Amino acid sequence: MSLCINPTFTCPSKAFCIEEMSSLQFCQLSFFYRQITIRMPNPKDISIAKFLVGPFSHDLLPFNMGSKKRMEQLILDNGYYENVYFRCRLYIMRCACQEEDDINPCGAMLIRISKIDRSFGILFLAIRDDFQKKYLSTIFLSYAVKLAQEEHADSLQLCTTKKGIIPYMNFGFISEEKTPLEWKKLSVEDRIEFLKAKILNRNLILRFKLPDVRNMMREQLYRALFEYNK
Repeated sequence: MSLCINPTFTCPSKAFCIEEMSSLQFCQLSFFYRQITIRMPNPKDISIAKFLVGPFSHDLLPFNMGSKKRMEQLILDNGYYENVYFRCRLYIMRCACQEEDDINPCGAMLIRISKIDRSFGILFLAIRDDFQKKYLSTIFLSYAVKLAQEEHADSLQLCTTKKGIIPYMNFGFISEEKTPLEWKKLSVEDRIEFLKAKILNRNLILRFKLPDVRNMMREQLYRALFEYNK
């Protein structure tokens, strides 16, 4: 598929839902409309390790990635980590609006792909406080969907805090404890209360092949590309 990234491209958010759009093409889309770069780190980024494991992470990184030494090793390995059971990849985000001496990323995401059942999950996703309310999480989630599609997964899992419940729900995530039909029968208020009542198990799933979910993703991506500064 050859994606035309130009101002006459009628509906990039609709094209996003086409599985043939690759993760690379999505990166081109994000850069064209938002001047956002998403990539894996390399050894030249070693100085950002302290930032990634500091207050930015809100102590939400997996225990085996939460120390400066471990993060430095992950960066030296170009963002890759692998064991017998799964593969992990670290992605960092940068906006063109950042000052040249601002070396830290505006966002970071750690994904995990199971070698056993090929399940795809987000272990960690965070956006800097000074870049909140710019739909950058939506850009990252959309990119994760593209990566999951390339791994032939049909869903995306993550665990959220109370703060992330509404944004993730708006994107199409539902509780893993409910079927799509059961979730649909709940009001928005009941869904929020159901998840807030959970202390440790706020596991969400995005079944991105379902038509209703595709519509929600497309709407959120449209806002991220065109309405973020309104």
